[in-house]
Amino acid sequence: MSPGDRLGRGRRVTFTDGTAATVDAIVCATGYDVDVPYLAAPLRRLLGPELSLYRRTLHPDVPGLGVVGQFHLQGPYFPILELQARWIVSLWSGEVAPPETARMRHAMTEPTPELEVHSAFAAALADEFGVAPDLAARPELTEPLLFGPMLPPRYRLDGPGAHAGAAAAFAEQLAASPRPPVDPAHVDELRDFGLESVARLLRPAPD
Repeated sequence: MSPGDRLGRGRRVTFTDGTAATVDAIVCATGYDVDVPYLAAPLRRLLGPELSLYRRTLHPDVPGLGVVGQFHLQGPYFPILELQARWIVSLWSGEVAPPETARMRHAMTEPTPELEVHSAFAAALADEFGVAPDLAARPELTEPLLFGPMLPPRYRLDGPGAHAGAAAAFAEQLAASPRPPVDPAHVDELRDFGLESVARLLRPAPD
């Protein structure tokens, strides 16, 4: 048997319909289960099979534990993972205070969605540790900060970890992200959410 013959062994795949092919690798794109089997048994019992956590990140009884990325998400993962990681670092460094234990426990009793939505989850994480953008600080960016697109520099404008060049980076990415005009009715609806001053900023009252 030649070296070439030996390399060919084990690479012939026969499919259920009877056809066959020689392949270099098989990628099993089966998704994944949210599971961290290396955790100690007591901790696994505490968290449960679905990893009961506050904001998918913290547990009130284990202040030294921070979890990143163990959830299913609709939308891009990396901005969310960065927000989780920044929050954990800010907590452990003492830069921000931890959430109130009672609030964490109460939130963890509520049903958790099977699939987090990027925009809503990112906004919740940003509010948690004070990096949600100040909507009135940069009037030229107020509308896209409210109505999208959800560009990553929005979470580097204010609060812990803010970058001096974040506003310019946001504007540059916004220019490369065409979007339809915002419906004036949607601006008016901001008043229903307690954002009267922001609504006035976007649609000043006629003289």
